[in-house]
Amino acid sequence: MDKYLTEQIYTQQVKPLCPVEKYADHNGMSAVNALALAEGISWDEAFEKLMIQVHKLKRMPEEPKCAYEMLEAAGFIRQPGVKEHTVNDFLDYMNGNCTEGQVAIVKTVYGNRFILLAPNEGAPDGSGRYCAYTIAKCANMRVSDVWVRWADGLDHSPVRRRKGSAGARSRRKTPADTDRFHYLQKNPQCVTGDCVIRALAAVLDISWDEAMDRVLEETGPVSTLVNMPSLYEKYLKKEGFQRRKPPADGGKPMRGSDFCRQMDSLCRDGQRVFAQVGRGHVAAVLPAEENGTIHYNIVDIWDCTDRWIVEYWVSASHPEPAAAEKTEPQRSRMEPAAGRRITHPGFGTGVIRGVYSGWLEAEFEKYGLRMLQCKWVREHCRIQAA
Repeated sequence: MDKYLTEQIYTQQVKPLCPVEKYADHNGMSAVNALALAEGISWDEAFEKLMIQVHKLKRMPEEPKCAYEMLEAAGFIRQPGVKEHTVNDFLDYMNGNCTEGQVAIVKTVYGNRFILLAPNEGAPDGSGRYCAYTIAKCANMRVSDVWVRWADGLDHSPVRRRKGSAGARSRRKTPADTDRFHYLQKNPQCVTGDCVIRALAAVLDISWDEAMDRVLEETGPVSTLVNMPSLYEKYLKKEGFQRRKPPADGGKPMRGSDFCRQMDSLCRDGQRVFAQVGRGHVAAVLPAEENGTIHYNIVDIWDCTDRWIVEYWVSASHPEPAAAEKTEPQRSRMEPAAGRRITHPGFGTGVIRGVYSGWLEAEFEKYGLRMLQCKWVREHCRIQAA
């Protein structure tokens, strides 16, 4: 059968229920869309079912585990041994064998897209043929996982159902506190990948669950990408935090331990700091009082004090850090002339042998004769009398 006709027969094009369409097919959001279609509920109601699992598992909303548990809680049973089959294959099987109103949700290998497979009661021929309810063509995509919900609510899997692994507990050892690092775990499930929520919970002194809810309030139930900088920056601004860029240390970004020392002198009122550490990590930098003085530490589940601080957000009333002083190149007070001594930053000490129309020839103890531009020598070298 012609591929285009096959797509037309098997696919029921639907409009995304997500209020912001660009998020409807991203990560776990397609699972929310499929569940909303399967149960005939609104997007907000389906998203709330996802968030129940987020808080239960203490994982990020875009993690597949949250979507899997959401489908299981809705009565969808995960099936084993389904790889190397396409959406078409499952539709063929359901059209030939499913007569009790079974409904399935499949996940594709490419794009991790969740798709509802259900009878099309509104088909023109009245056949009630099973269709894939999707926002994009998918009939020939390979499937990695299938969940089935039977009409009577019981499990009629032809083989033993596939149970998800409980997951291994983190074997990460608790790091010891140092003079600039303090261990704090705001996530009782001890998982990684949630540094934004952990840091916000620490810097605002709230629970992990409350930090997650507050961030999602900024966009509403439209996206699971709570780690996006644009999202947490918006929330930090709402909480009164101001964005800063730390002064460079010798032309290089400042490392975490040095940054904490700088906060000791700049933050006199115990301001709290949310910092971007390196390229893909964030952490809280919090004050602690020691012997009557403020002492700042990076607060996290691992010691990242040796990483660079790219930028940071600080609570109100924090002074703008002074810009790093630019060191002017040393200028010589003497003009280049034959017989005078020269100290070069790279070649060391030498003697000027001659000066020729903007250039000079100098002989160095280790590097021999070198031709140098007079202008550069005036700005970067020291010239002394013989």
